[in-house]
Amino acid sequence: MLTKTSQLSSRKTTDHKISPPLLGSALLSAQLLTEAHLQIALANAQKANQSLLIYLLQHHSINPCAISKACAQYFGLEHRELTDFDCDTLPVSVINKTMIGQRPVLPLIKDSQKLWVAVCDPEDFSLLEDIQYQTGMHTQAVMAPYDQLTSLINTFLASSNYSQIQTSAVSFIEQIITDAIHRNASDIHFEPLANHVRVRLRIDGLLHEITQASTELSSPIISRLKILAECDIAERRLPQDGRFHFTTLNGHRRDCRLNCIPTIYGEKIVVRLLDSSKKILAFSELGMTVDEQNLFQSALSQPQGLILVTGPTGSGKTITLYTALEYLNRTILNLYTIEEPVEIQLKGINQINIHEKIGLTFASVLRALLRQDPDIIMVGEIRDKETAEIAIRAAQTGHLVLSTLHTNSAAETLTRLLNMGIAPFNLANSLRLIAAQRLIRKLCPHCKKKINENFEAQGCHYCTQGYYGREGIFEIMAVSKTLSSLFSDKNTNNLIAQAQLEGMTTLWNNAQLKMKQGITSLAEISRVVSP
Repeated sequence: MLTKTSQLSSRKTTDHKISPPLLGSALLSAQLLTEAHLQIALANAQKANQSLLIYLLQHHSINPCAISKACAQYFGLEHRELTDFDCDTLPVSVINKTMIGQRPVLPLIKDSQKLWVAVCDPEDFSLLEDIQYQTGMHTQAVMAPYDQLTSLINTFLASSNYSQIQTSAVSFIEQIITDAIHRNASDIHFEPLANHVRVRLRIDGLLHEITQASTELSSPIISRLKILAECDIAERRLPQDGRFHFTTLNGHRRDCRLNCIPTIYGEKIVVRLLDSSKKILAFSELGMTVDEQNLFQSALSQPQGLILVTGPTGSGKTITLYTALEYLNRTILNLYTIEEPVEIQLKGINQINIHEKIGLTFASVLRALLRQDPDIIMVGEIRDKETAEIAIRAAQTGHLVLSTLHTNSAAETLTRLLNMGIAPFNLANSLRLIAAQRLIRKLCPHCKKKINENFEAQGCHYCTQGYYGREGIFEIMAVSKTLSSLFSDKNTNNLIAQAQLEGMTTLWNNAQLKMKQGITSLAEISRVVSP
């Protein structure tokens, strides 16, 4: 619980008109940034239309708690961590709810005359004047870590009553998309049913219903989304695709890809949220063991060959390829990606969006790229025999080719390619490594509970049903001469047995290791992968 004024600075926050450089001064004072890095960050933040805090958190891996402490010390305020606060007991009713969505600020506690408000950025101090005017109470800022504050705000926003804003399709959609971004959802589903419109978010791979809208709001919702995505609002009989950008009031931006399709109760719309500024992970952050990292990086160090990452849709294959590209990205190399769509923009790499309606297919672009003097090519997906043959030809003629396939295991990848009509000797000459993968939800560190020998999900306001975030599990098959000699017999059992003799760990065994380490639960690994 927050103490009285004696434990807070007597300095009035309403006396300050803080501009972004003052946040930089606090970070310089705490030696979290150098002057040169600060100037670069300020310029890039302005170019990206972001606050300095958001830019630093996204691009410099500065600990949010360290930033909060530095600001608290510099401005003479109390630093407070929010792990013990529950949004159900916060005095949020004293201010307008829309004010909370504008910037990361949240009332923490009040007495008869004073309101303590958590902030994470000096830029937010100016908003305290508005809160003081609206409430008639003296407001006092408390510095809090960005991740903890936004988590608490997200929980509050997620629990807001959507029915209060269902009089306007525009407001309803904005709240839904903002909520989805705050909760790190990958997709939003607007589903017309017999008596209502169901809205669900895909969070960490699973769909969660968050609200329902009346059938009267169905047509306005569909029309508004189509207008945003520049689709034909008069066409209701055929599927349509579109895209638009959305930025929350506190600066989080997403590229939104929309698809609508007719159903018996009306058009269903799915909006995929893509974060083009997302930080590229290191191999260790993907969830690979040290041995798996070494195998993958050894294959990447080869001057030519084919590397395949496999798994079902939504298993993290593209992120793994982006990590590999970032590892390979050097000025002496000419790198290309062919994708549908480009999900993350990588500096120094030529990225191409597929457009099949005009004939810009994976095969046609790949064929053209071979005349562009490439060193490394990433093909978003091998969908057909033609693309597979061109990729293998490129891998045999001095290029390193990375791509994905939809298969369930490393061994089944070979079966799929052989069934496409690819000759076994071509695979043996070109294939260097196959990495099958899945994404498993991680147990929330705040509420997971050890029962017997394993941890289980509980659930709290920091997570979704006891889980927060996901991590990869991998099955990496490095193609040796012995393994390649078995390609022609199409016997996956022999391939798996030989690969395990050479050190390959199966997806199930890797999942069990994550469970024993307390990263995930038995229920989760059983949901994602079978023994």
